[in-house]
Amino acid sequence: MAVNDDLAEIKLRLQQLEDREAIRELIYYKARATDRADSVAEGRAFTAMPYADRDGPAEIIGDAEQRANTIRKMFARTHHQIGNIIIDLRGDEAFTETYCTAFHRTNPTAESNEFVLGKAHLDTLGGDIERAYDIVAGLRYLEHFQKTDGKWNITSRRLVFDWTITGVANNLVDSGLYTSSNLRGERKPDDPSYRDYAIGFTDLR
Repeated sequence: MAVNDDLAEIKLRLQQLEDREAIRELIYYKARATDRADSVAEGRAFTAMPYADRDGPAEIIGDAEQRANTIRKMFARTHHQIGNIIIDLRGDEAFTETYCTAFHRTNPTAESNEFVLGKAHLDTLGGDIERAYDIVAGLRYLEHFQKTDGKWNITSRRLVFDWTITGVANNLVDSGLYTSSNLRGERKPDDPSYRDYAIGFTDLR
């Protein structure tokens, strides 16, 4: 009896480890989907999430294709660096808090700058609405995950901003150490991760 109990406990712990890793992978891939403006990856991450369960402007929290198009239109570049991930696992559901440092660069257009920064803040930066600006934000995602038919999906999400830094955009350094690689981050399908390595969602549990 004790052996069976031990095996059951080991099996449970292995399943929990596998579930935690699957949730972490989904969080990482979600950030990549945003940075690459990949609507297919966006759709996979948010398969079960209804419109009302996301925070933000309608253009950002709509369907995957709309979100990807908005990212392309309103941002020249984004880069989401995932930090601490706290997972409260409860069987086939989980609640998570994810820390993220996010870089956003606007396009040098009035539409992009007013959408991202708002006219009032643009005025504090000099009021030039036809140049690019950089924004770095410390934020957290509060999310609910559900496991259905063996796969995890994000079913609700809240976005918490802790701090932001804004300024006039600086070009990527293209001299010195930074000439050691001619690869630059791009959107799907031109980014090296698609073109050279074909990294995708097929390995997500």
